[in-house]
Amino acid sequence: LAAEDQDPYKAGEALLSERLNEHWDTWVTRDDLSALAAAGVTHVRVPVPHWMLGDVQGAEPYLPGEWPYLARALDWCRELGLKVWIDLHTAPGSQNGFD
Repeated sequence: LAAEDQDPYKAGEALLSERLNEHWDTWVTRDDLSALAAAGVTHVRVPVPHWMLGDVQGAEPYLPGEWPYLARALDWCRELGLKVWIDLHTAPGSQNGFD
C-alpha cells in the first residue's frame, strides 16, 4: 500500500489537494477575464489567503497550492490590460475576534 493509503489523514489530504487543484484550475478562466475586459471592466479584485505561500504551522488546517493559479491569472490580466488588486483575505489568528 502507498503511504497515503495507510494514513487516513494523508489520504484525505491527497484527495482534498486533488479537488482543490481542479477547482483552482477551473474557477476563473482566461475567457472569464477576457469577457470582463471586453465589457469595459478595468480592475479585478483577487482575495488571497495568508497561507498561500505555504507558511502553514503545525496542525493548522490549511492546504496551500494556489500560487501557480494566481500567477497564471496575473499573466492573463497583464495580457488583457486588466489591473489587479490583490486582497489579503485572511490573516493568522482570528478574523473577527470571535473565532
